[in-house]
Amino acid sequence: MTGEGSLVEKVSADSNAGGGMVVAGTVIQSSATQNGAAGIFAITVRDSTAVQNLGDGILLDGSGGVATGNIASFNGKHGILAPNGTVTNNTVVRNMSFGISSLCPSVIVGNTVVSNAGGSIETTGSEVCAVSNNATRPQL
Repeated sequence: MTGEGSLVEKVSADSNAGGGMVVAGTVIQSSATQNGAAGIFAITVRDSTAVQNLGDGILLDGSGGVATGNIASFNGKHGILAPNGTVTNNTVVRNMSFGISSLCPSVIVGNTVVSNAGGSIETTGSEVCAVSNNATRPQL
């Protein structure tokens, strides 16, 4: 959905050859499972699930997106990729790269990030990220 401010709510995108959802707006209470690229690409992703996608589970728009209350697990790349974004209160488990990867400035607070192959939280860029109160455990 390319219309600015688009809204996707309570939709499941499963087993697509490419990405599950690409939205120029908000995704709420939806799921993307076993897609051939990223599960969900949007500006805001809330209370959604991205599982077993070949690419990133949730990819936020680089303009400063928000991911809150989501589950991202068993994805082929990052659980959540958030350039210049806000990532709060998500559960991110067993992804093949970092659980959460962010280009700073970003805010990463209150997430549970466990057993991701690349590590828990990655921050890059010349700006400072705010990272606090995250429960992390490396892959065993």
